[in-house]
Amino acid sequence: MTLFDTRTNGNIAQTGPSTNHASGINCTKFNPSQPLLVATASGDGLVQLWDIRKLHNPIKTINCESPLSALEWNPQLPTVLATGGQEDGLVKLWNASNGQLLFTHGGHMLGVNDIAWSPHDKWLMCSVANDNSTHLWKPASRLVT
Repeated sequence: MTLFDTRTNGNIAQTGPSTNHASGINCTKFNPSQPLLVATASGDGLVQLWDIRKLHNPIKTINCESPLSALEWNPQLPTVLATGGQEDGLVKLWNASNGQLLFTHGGHMLGVNDIAWSPHDKWLMCSVANDNSTHLWKPASRLVT
């Protein structure tokens, strides 16, 4: 990953080769509450969290165990991150501060194309997949706080 300054046509910072994803990055999202925090997800099944001031090493790496095609920060809960599986059809909710898996939505039959959080309900999500399905869902309140 490289951070560019378009005003000067020069790159500001670049990740080191030993810490970069082993497969192509499929998605990246800035954290809506922490402007210097960016998450990347790739075909190697890893989510990496980066401080854009120090791109040499990721702050944290979360192993999602299968290739990823979608990534989205929760706009109301700044440490909650959702990932969509490119092959397994799973949407997983993570506590990004400690890498803990909070919930897995397993309703899709094929790979997930996109995910989105509701701006009005902190746990409500929408996900779409290659099986031509759209799911509007949220975990039971007893499973997440």
